[in-house]
Amino acid sequence: NALEPEEAWSEEEIISDHPGGANGLYCDNAVKFMADSMELRVLLAICSRNGREGLEEQALE
Repeated sequence: NALEPEEAWSEEEIISDHPGGANGLYCDNAVKFMADSMELRVLLAICSRNGREGLEEQALE
């Protein structure tokens, strides 16, 4: 949440007022918490348009 539009988003990181990470909305309407400590490869796979990256189920917990 931000008052100024330029502060509302970033191309380099996921920003949230939640301590330790951010909530993410998935295409299946699931909402999951994405921790700041999430591995970059996992974050990139989640944000991929194609979604063909292999991830073990535990990576999303």
